[in-house]
Amino acid sequence: MERLQVKEDMVEEMMEVTDLCKAPMENISSIMMMEGERMEEETSGTTLDRMEKNQEEIGGFQGRHNKLDNHDTVSKNIHAGGHVGKVDEKIQMEIINISNEEDEKEGESKKENIKSSGGKMSVRGWKRVARSQGVCDNGEEENCGMVKRKASEVEGIITDEEGEESIWKLPVLSRFKVFLWRMCLDILPTVEALERRGMLIEDKCPWCNIENETGYHVLVECDILKQIWDNAPFNFNGRSYHGSVLEWMVVEWSEWSRDQRGCFAMSLYYIWEARNGKKFRGENPNLHDIWRRVERSWDELITAEESTMSNQNQPPNLKWIKPTDPFIKLNVDIALKQDGVGAVGGVFRDHEGLCVGAFSGKVPSMGDVTLMEALGMRKGIEVARDGGITHIIVESDSKLVVDMLHSPCTHESRLSAVCKSIIELCKQFSDCDIRWVPRVCNSSAHRMARLALNFNDDKVWPDSAPI
Repeated sequence: MERLQVKEDMVEEMMEVTDLCKAPMENISSIMMMEGERMEEETSGTTLDRMEKNQEEIGGFQGRHNKLDNHDTVSKNIHAGGHVGKVDEKIQMEIINISNEEDEKEGESKKENIKSSGGKMSVRGWKRVARSQGVCDNGEEENCGMVKRKASEVEGIITDEEGEESIWKLPVLSRFKVFLWRMCLDILPTVEALERRGMLIEDKCPWCNIENETGYHVLVECDILKQIWDNAPFNFNGRSYHGSVLEWMVVEWSEWSRDQRGCFAMSLYYIWEARNGKKFRGENPNLHDIWRRVERSWDELITAEESTMSNQNQPPNLKWIKPTDPFIKLNVDIALKQDGVGAVGGVFRDHEGLCVGAFSGKVPSMGDVTLMEALGMRKGIEVARDGGITHIIVESDSKLVVDMLHSPCTHESRLSAVCKSIIELCKQFSDCDIRWVPRVCNSSAHRMARLALNFNDDKVWPDSAPI
């Protein structure tokens, strides 16, 4: 049957050719023109179909914003091919335009792909999706992303770079400022933030293991952290009246001093650091140590900002140098036992390099070596005053203490308070100069401090060292 059908088709084609041969010449010309137009229309349709396919692929990547450019490109191709008039307006619009329905379908397909992957995306991928679109708990897009809304609030109230109250104006390291900024935007990778981005995590707060882990809870609100904020050197009692760091800062930030703002930013950072150690490395952090670290960091930052000795050169040849007459040089240092108990030792020498006295004493264990260095220096200067010395040069290998003594010491900290008392003590001498030296130039004082660990009380040797 198939062969018979093929033969019948061939017969029909031969009959058409025969009829064409019998037709007059003018009929042949008209028939050829019609056939040419038919073939041209078919070619036009094929070309436009291919263009439509390409246009759909381009539209999937470029989106609605490129419709006008695509429209111009397709129009130029239609004109160049001589297809104008061959395709009606309706067909042209169907070829050129990218419908909103296609974009919506594409967006839905992307969401389905994310869901079908079982949430196995990188954290960076989830952050990118959340920041560009904003995602609710049910996975639907918000009209305006949560991050963008909070960013505008912080921009207008706190993070204005031109304002004096901006977090970017704080004299702290960038890591502290960026962390506080991220906390205000609520984009820290807490369990609650990750779940908001589509991740399923069943962990609770690492401190209490009861409440859900939100940014405000894990850094401020948890009962385990109450001791930190209650023992702070500043008044942070207003924290109990707020539900987020951003809200807290909006209400009270302008009333805080620069010291309180800087220490607040660093305390949040160190609490988050302790949270990571407990959650991921199984550590048991000492929360009582938070404010000591904050104070030390703040001392270093303020001292670096205000000290006039930041460019002090180290002694030439890295050796001890004799003082000029009539000065007496005091080298002072501390030593520690394993339990944290400390002792201070010092050696007095004249312009000939001869030892004219020594002393030793106990230093209370304060968990802060720099603070103990300052206390040891103060004790040595007191011994020099009581011994009748009027011109003294004090050398120590504690760079932070020496730098702070050459700064105004206007900020609030325990080290700053001790340094202020040393400055007042130095005013009782006719001339007093405090210098920093490397440890290699302070070895005699270090040996004296090690020896002082064996004594139970303070001792002074007025003429020589106990060798």
